[in-house]
Amino acid sequence: MIAAVGLGWFDSLQDCAKEFVHFGREYQPIPENVAKYQALYDIYHQVYKQTKSLSHQLLAFRRN
Repeated sequence: MIAAVGLGWFDSLQDCAKEFVHFGREYQPIPENVAKYQALYDIYHQVYKQTKSLSHQLLAFRRN
């Protein structure tokens, strides 16, 4: 959008935004799903802590 304004295609960022920025539906989280995803995220953190060094070793191996 900045480039389009800079090229003179629009008089202002506001004019450009009117053309390109459109708001659609608003989504709200489902409260019971929030709790489930938080629990899964907590498990993910536990798994990551336990596999972090393996992941770094694999990354190092990939670079060689």
